[in-house]
Amino acid sequence: MAHAARPLVAVTGQTVDVYRNLNNGRLSVRGTSGPTAGRVLGHAAAVELCAVTFRIQRGGQERAIRERRRNVHAVARGRLVAHDDALQAPDHAVPLRYNVYVARDFHILHSHKIVTRAERLWIIDGRMYSMHPA
Repeated sequence: MAHAARPLVAVTGQTVDVYRNLNNGRLSVRGTSGPTAGRVLGHAAAVELCAVTFRIQRGGQERAIRERRRNVHAVARGRLVAHDDALQAPDHAVPLRYNVYVARDFHILHSHKIVTRAERLWIIDGRMYSMHPA
């Protein structure tokens, strides 16, 4: 049974963690500080973040590989710019990927260069696009 998605009530400019929700297929947006720290603020189909760092909990990653069962262990952390089903990444944005069974880190899709941060990030329909990944 899929869990219902909760409308996102996050504030633009707020620092959040974003990850794919394993139950409803949308993006979960979780607060990182203050009274919302660790709490899911809601779900969205698409988000845009700035000043992004990619964070991976290695213990959770190793458990996912060992058990061959997905779990939440990797997030994109950044300041929320927008969340809207109509979001589109610019044509010149770089596609990124994270798949626990393919590589241990977030990376540029075509070159497999590891990235740990990005100036701007769009997550749309389960795909990530970045400006100036490093």
